[in-house]
Amino acid sequence: MLDNPILSQLVQFLPLVGVFGVLYFLVLRPQQVRMKEHKKAVEALKRGDRVLVSGFEGSIDRITEGQEDVQIEIAPGVVVKAKKSSITEILSR
Repeated sequence: MLDNPILSQLVQFLPLVGVFGVLYFLVLRPQQVRMKEHKKAVEALKRGDRVLVSGFEGSIDRITEGQEDVQIEIAPGVVVKAKKSSITEILSR
């Protein structure tokens, strides 16, 4: 069928390249888009926003500009310090 050995080897690898292409566009690319949107949403947080952090639901009490930490009130008078990157979900704004 294919007399050229180089062309024959190339044709054997085309399905593998196709599988990686499909994997990229169906799994990896959407995940990158979600991560970028989440990071943008976390950067836009302000005092009073309701968030979910490591299973705890609370509201943002204080955000210090230029730092990674936020203070979250999880109960009246109970404030915990958390990293912005640990915010799993933004419940309301």
